[in-house]
Amino acid sequence: MPDRIEKLRATLHELEGELRELDDADKLDDPTRELMAEAALEIATVLTRGARTERTEEVEGSLRERLVDFEASHPQLAMVIGRLIDGLGQLGI
Repeated sequence: MPDRIEKLRATLHELEGELRELDDADKLDDPTRELMAEAALEIATVLTRGARTERTEEVEGSLRERLVDFEASHPQLAMVIGRLIDGLGQLGI
């Protein structure tokens, strides 16, 4: 399991990099930027705690809903988000 957690942390780091690039290029609208920042923070918190909360479920639900939109507008971001969601599921957190 430690390997999975490390992979998930690496994917989270990748998400943060993607968000910085998109933010620098001014390609994200404010609501999307806020959702992504909140999701990154919540995932980092979950990895530290090792447990989900009700807020984690809400953030994950929002990400899943927006994933289809991201696939068209930001395919790299969508891929990273999909891997994060899958990784959390595999860890059972």
